[in-house]
Amino acid sequence: MNKFKAILEVIWMTFLPMLIAAFSLAGLFPLSGFLGKSALEAATSNTLGVYLLLIVVAFFSNIYIFRWLLVPLQNK
Repeated sequence: MNKFKAILEVIWMTFLPMLIAAFSLAGLFPLSGFLGKSALEAATSNTLGVYLLLIVVAFFSNIYIFRWLLVPLQNK
């Protein structure tokens, strides 16, 4: 883990775009992921089953992408 932190100090310019991409996948407002998720939710709002499935998939994808991004930064 210390090697990863050392690499992060050197290539922080790569980490910042990865963080922005993670926020976009999470659906943060000014980024494109928000517009895509809101369009999908609006299109499926009439069918409850599909709408709930999309919400669950979005939740787990957010957990996965931030786990992928932030777990290597934790101290063990």
